[in-house]
Amino acid sequence: MRYVLLSLLLLLIGNQHASAQIEGQFVRPDTVVTIGFLSFGSAVGMSGDIAVSAYSIPNFNTVWFMDNVAGLWEQVDEVEALQEDASQVFGSSVAIDGEAAVVGGLSYSYNGATNGGIAYVYELVDNAWVGTATLTPSDVEGQDEFGISVGVDGDVAIVGSHKADASGNDNAGAAYIFRKSGESWIEEDILLPSATDTVLTGRIGWSVDVSGDYAITGGPFELQGTSVVGSAYIYEYADTAWVQAVRLVPDQPTIIESFGSDVVINGDVAMVGASGADNGETVAGGVYVYNRIDEVWTLTQKIVSSDGEGSDQFGRNVDFEGNCAVVGAFNANKAYIFLFDGTTWQEEAILTPSMGESENGFGFDVGVSDGNVIVGTQGIFIEGMGGGGVFLYDNLCERIATSNESEDPFNLSFDLHQNYPNPFSRNTTIQYNIEQPAYVQLSVYNLLGQEVARLKEGVQSVGTHLTTWDASELASGMYIYALHVDGVRVASKRMVVR
Repeated sequence: MRYVLLSLLLLLIGNQHASAQIEGQFVRPDTVVTIGFLSFGSAVGMSGDIAVSAYSIPNFNTVWFMDNVAGLWEQVDEVEALQEDASQVFGSSVAIDGEAAVVGGLSYSYNGATNGGIAYVYELVDNAWVGTATLTPSDVEGQDEFGISVGVDGDVAIVGSHKADASGNDNAGAAYIFRKSGESWIEEDILLPSATDTVLTGRIGWSVDVSGDYAITGGPFELQGTSVVGSAYIYEYADTAWVQAVRLVPDQPTIIESFGSDVVINGDVAMVGASGADNGETVAGGVYVYNRIDEVWTLTQKIVSSDGEGSDQFGRNVDFEGNCAVVGAFNANKAYIFLFDGTTWQEEAILTPSMGESENGFGFDVGVSDGNVIVGTQGIFIEGMGGGGVFLYDNLCERIATSNESEDPFNLSFDLHQNYPNPFSRNTTIQYNIEQPAYVQLSVYNLLGQEVARLKEGVQSVGTHLTTWDASELASGMYIYALHVDGVRVASKRMVVR
């Protein structure tokens, strides 16, 4: 068993909950690196009780698989590239779902295509991870870097090639869909922007993900004028073909928004990271949430960190499953846990390493599955050993949710109802109940998290309270109203203004 060092991680709970110390596990190889960083943990993935992590530098062409056994993460397998080439950067990207994993090697050269890129499929066979397929694009060219990003869901894999010329434009990028047929993985389609959305420098395929009949790909380098805004595309599978459903772009981008830095999709919910987004005070980064409502992908929230500072790179990596999301901010050496309360995603925890290193890139990649969380580093350096490592949290999302339920004194004392009518064009009524006297604030926010109206503020008595609001001066769209009690946000709902 080749791993060392268990460590405690500081879990900082949001402002309505007390701080707590939660044990996490730090895992790294015992490989000695005298110069530079090992970078173990710069690409990570999670599926249930299985975690995967890669070295992601030349000459260390192996990927680890780790299992959660009674709360302790143990290395159970280590795989190598199916093609021998020390320069392929095997592990430049990893993804795992159930008993299938995909690993990218973006610098692999073959058929005269220098740095054309490659990806491999590994499947769990008799308790061992076995390489079963090599994925290459049908139109590979030099410098395509196929394998910069990967995703897998069941029998469908997606591989990004962010410098591909498949659209006819240099470095415009593409994503490739592969489907398992029998024992083989066959290229099924090439995902490109529609003819009207074709861009010259978007580098689509920088980030990718797939879930059932939906696929998403990001191109964070797409230009709008002189601004590096970025874009993302969602595709839907129907009648044996993948069809572009929507092109996503931010409404009020910064000069370097980098929208599409990372993408993830699960069912009817998609998240798009934008590492250069404005959080309202500084360019710390953000994550845009889209829901498929009445067959239309609609922006429902912009997630930002509570303590963000400029260049944090919050949103450079993001993952979510169910009602739990984890967002990395590697320039701040942090990762954030958000829980969905049925209406909005709320920040509930900030993870930081307790080892005292600086500039270690904690949060460089992240993953979550079944409540388990993995946080990778760009390269923590340990004297005499080298750098790299991953932080693993057993059942973290459930532990946070349970802690919140037991510590929140407001669960039974306050009740915020859905506004009526909803949607509405001018006036709407909001009702809330208070079972004990308290200082109450009722506010309305736009999807950027900015307060657009404060409807109530002050001490209020026990009972049912009704507030009628005139929203005629606001633009049509979706808004969130929230009830704050004694300075704590205890409930929120969505409303639609037409």
